[in-house]
Amino acid sequence: MTLNDAFETLETVAATSSRTEKQTLLAVALKDPIFRAVCIYAYDPFITFGIVPSLERQGQSTWGEPDTTQIFSYLDRLARREYTGKTAERCVEEMLHQLPTGAGQLLVRILNKDLRAGFTATTLNKVVKRLVPEYEPMAAHPFEAKRIKGWPVAGEPKLDGLRLQVWVDYENGEAEARSRNGLPMPALKPLAEAFLALSCPYAKVVFDGEVATGAFNDSVGRTRRKSTPVDAASMFVFDLLTQEEFTSGSLRPYLTRRSTLEDVLGEPVDGALALRVMPQRLLHSVAEVMAYYEEVRAMTVGQFLGLSCDKPMEGVIVKTLTGGYENKRSHHWLKVKAEETEDLRVMGAYEGEPGTKYAGKLGGVIVDRNGVEVRVGGGFSDALRDEPLGGFIGRLIEVEYHEVTPDGSLRHPRFVRFRDDKDKGVA
Repeated sequence: MTLNDAFETLETVAATSSRTEKQTLLAVALKDPIFRAVCIYAYDPFITFGIVPSLERQGQSTWGEPDTTQIFSYLDRLARREYTGKTAERCVEEMLHQLPTGAGQLLVRILNKDLRAGFTATTLNKVVKRLVPEYEPMAAHPFEAKRIKGWPVAGEPKLDGLRLQVWVDYENGEAEARSRNGLPMPALKPLAEAFLALSCPYAKVVFDGEVATGAFNDSVGRTRRKSTPVDAASMFVFDLLTQEEFTSGSLRPYLTRRSTLEDVLGEPVDGALALRVMPQRLLHSVAEVMAYYEEVRAMTVGQFLGLSCDKPMEGVIVKTLTGGYENKRSHHWLKVKAEETEDLRVMGAYEGEPGTKYAGKLGGVIVDRNGVEVRVGGGFSDALRDEPLGGFIGRLIEVEYHEVTPDGSLRHPRFVRFRDDKDKGVA
C-alpha cells in the first residue's frame, strides 16, 4: 500500500456512516504496515510534530510517490524536533512537493492529528487492542455527597473556559498547548511559552487548567483559528504533574500536587498572557459545598477573578485532598453545575454530517427561541435518530442548556423530551 492508497482507503471509511462497517474496513486495512503506521502517527497523542499546516494544502507532484520510508523518516525527525521553525516548514514543503495530491492531503492530515475519516483512537483500539494510547485527562463525575469519604474537601470555581494542558520541557526549552483531546493548539503557543519562565522542580511537566480569552464563544473560536495566535488570554492552572504522571496516572495526593503548583506559580504572571493558580476554598460539609456553589453562581468571571469579563460562572468542582490523578472520569473530582431548561417549538430538522455515525439520520433539530434559531444536536437516542425527520417538525420539546448567549441563542443545548402533554393542555 502507498500513501495514496491509504488516503483512498480512508476516504472509503469516511463515506460509510455505519460504525460496524467502519470497523470492518479498518480491520482489513490495519493489516497493512503502511496504513497502520499512518493511523499511529495521526492518533498517538504523544507523537506531535510541532507544525500544523492548513488542511487545504495538497501534494504537488505529478510523477508518482516517493519511497514511503523517506516520508516516515521526515515525520520521525519532526516528532523528535530535529526539524523546528523554518527548517520544519521547509521539510513539509519538500514532502508536499514530492507527493501526489491524495498522499499530500494525507500528510497534512497526519500533521494536524486528524484523518477526517469519522473514527477516533477508541475505534482503532477496538479493532486492534491497544494500537495507540488514548489521551485522557482527569474529569469529574456529577456531585454526590456519598462519594465524599472525608472532610475537608477543596472547592474550585468552574469557569467554563477551554480545558487545556500545557506540556513543558524545561531541559529543551519547549512548550506546547494541547486540547482535552490531545490535539495541538498552535494559536495558544505564545501562552504555552510563558510557562518556560517559571522555575519548576521537574524537567518535563504538564500544567492542567482552563484558559479564557473573554466570553466562552470567543475563547473557543479564537483558539480554533490555528493560523491566528492568541495575543491575550488567561490560564487558570489547577494541577501540575510530571509528563509520566499525566500519561499513566499519579498516586500523589491532590494536596501535594497543589502545594507544588503553588510553589511554582505562587505569584501570578500578569499581562496580556496571564498565568494564575485556580482559586480554592476548603469546605467542611455538604452545606458549605452548596453555599459555595450558590456564591460562585451568583458572580461573573470578572467579579470572582478580578478580570474584565461579565460571563457567569458555571459552577464548582469539589476535589478530595487525598485523591490521585486518574486518566478517566473520577469520583475524586465532583462537579456541581446548573442545568436550565426551556420548552421550545421545533421549526426544522437536519441530517448528520457525512462520514459520521449519524449521516443519513437525524443530526439534530432547529428550534425557535424568541425569533432566534437554535440548533439542538445532543440528547437524542439512536432510535429517535432513525425516525423520519419530518416527524419532529412542529412538536414542542424540552431543551436543557447551560446559559443564554449574548445573541439570544443557547449554550450547549440538549434534547430532554417531547412536551406533547403541554401542547394538549394548551388546546
